[in-house]
Amino acid sequence: MDSRSRNNVDKMTSLLTKDSGHANKQDGNGYTALHYAARAGHREACKLLLSHGADVNARLRGGDTAMHRASYKGRAGVVELLISHGAEAIQGADGQTPLHKAVEQTQLQTAKLLVESYPHLKVIRDDKQRQPIDLYSGEDVEWLSLLAEG
Repeated sequence: MDSRSRNNVDKMTSLLTKDSGHANKQDGNGYTALHYAARAGHREACKLLLSHGADVNARLRGGDTAMHRASYKGRAGVVELLISHGAEAIQGADGQTPLHKAVEQTQLQTAKLLVESYPHLKVIRDDKQRQPIDLYSGEDVEWLSLLAEG
């Protein structure tokens, strides 16, 4: 971790120690600090927020969670952390799951983690009736076998 990131985590620690309620404060769009940290891939910040009571399943106004944000950006380390803290792989915006988001952005490592932890996600359809495999347009055998039913 570079000194700038360490400084930011130190500031967060100080703020959360004074008032752990900050861990779940939402902005106008429903984002919490965990949503931002997960999307940016700041694993240490996510870990800190979770240790101070951040809601791992907090939803944005559209329904997405920190796991959706991390999956879309391919933040596999953060996804793994969220899973270990009991994150639910629920449908969010447009009915998409975190697996839909990972597949949409061809984030293979993240998709593997999600399928390993939540194999049922392979068959969930979004609001447009698409399963995650329907969002993959390539021909890579590893992807196709990962997303195939059964």
